[in-house]
Amino acid sequence: MKQTMKALVLNAFEVPMNLSKVERPVAGPGQVLVRIKASVVEVVGEGVQGCASGNEVWDMTEAAKLVDAGKIKVLLDERHYSMDEAGRAHAAMQDGSARGKIVVEVE
Repeated sequence: MKQTMKALVLNAFEVPMNLSKVERPVAGPGQVLVRIKASVVEVVGEGVQGCASGNEVWDMTEAAKLVDAGKIKVLLDERHYSMDEAGRAHAAMQDGSARGKIVVEVE
C-alpha cells in the first residue's frame, strides 16, 4: 500500500493553492528525496519571488541575533492559519489583506 501525505498543490496560476492528500514520493535510482522544513515566498510587484541564499543556517542564526537585538522588527499578520487553511493564507497574501508575514502552523 502506497503512503500518502498532505501537500500544498498549485493547480492553476492566480488561484489559491489547495491542501491535498498526495502519494508520498519515493526516490528512484540516482535520485535524492529532499524534505523542506521551511520555505518563504513573498509577493514582489507583479510576480512571486522566493527567498534563497547560499548558507541558510548562517543567515537564520544571524537574523535571529538581529531580531533579538531589536535591529530587525518582524511584522506578523494577526491571523494564524492551520495547514488545512493554507489556501486561505495564500489568498490573503495574494489579495494584500495580510499585514506582515503570514504564519501557517504545521502539526
